[in-house]
Amino acid sequence: MENILFFFACLSVILSVSVLFITGIVNIMMPMIGKAACQTAMAGS
Repeated sequence: MENILFFFACLSVILSVSVLFITGIVNIMMPMIGKAACQTAMAGS
């Protein structure tokens, strides 16, 4: 029983860390992607 609880605790920690890591990368990348999208839209019009 304790092993199952330990497994779920580790799983939740790993999931939360990965979600924070992914959101950090998205926050860094989105302004770059937004600038590139605006430039391509202006060049196309």
